[in-house]
Amino acid sequence: SSVIDLQKIVLEKVNITYSDVYADQDYLLDVHEAELKGRFASHDFTLDVKSGLFVDRLRIGQVNYVARKEVKLDSKLAVNYKNGKYTIGESELQVAGLHFNVGGEVVDEPGKQGIYTNLNIRSKDGSLEELLTLLPAEYAGHYKKYKSHGRFALEMSITGGGTRSRGRDV
Repeated sequence: SSVIDLQKIVLEKVNITYSDVYADQDYLLDVHEAELKGRFASHDFTLDVKSGLFVDRLRIGQVNYVARKEVKLDSKLAVNYKNGKYTIGESELQVAGLHFNVGGEVVDEPGKQGIYTNLNIRSKDGSLEELLTLLPAEYAGHYKKYKSHGRFALEMSITGGGTRSRGRDV
């Protein structure tokens, strides 16, 4: 049997729709340009991703976490298909002009229900007002009364998941 071993994929002007009824996830992305490098035919490889895209929606459960935002991504993702583990090496993420460093892992272990998340997100420079524009509408209203002056650093983690009924801790 023959195998096609792609080592590099270039995308330009591609719309991506992802829907997972069981996990209650729905994504709609408009990729301006993206370059993906890796040994895709392997069960264990590192995926290099450089991309500019527009995220129309990134809905998990009832919450749309990213709504109508420009995004840039430069990341190294260690993929282990056999164990369902995706380890995000130090990555740079820009959302609506705000810069973040992201790392951690996402595990979709075969035979288990749901996806477990353990992510760390850091921003060195931003304002409270800028950050609040990134919050889902369901959460943003709670913070409208807060005001700030100057710049700040953000460090947060997102952990949990695993089942539909178990949410994530932020």
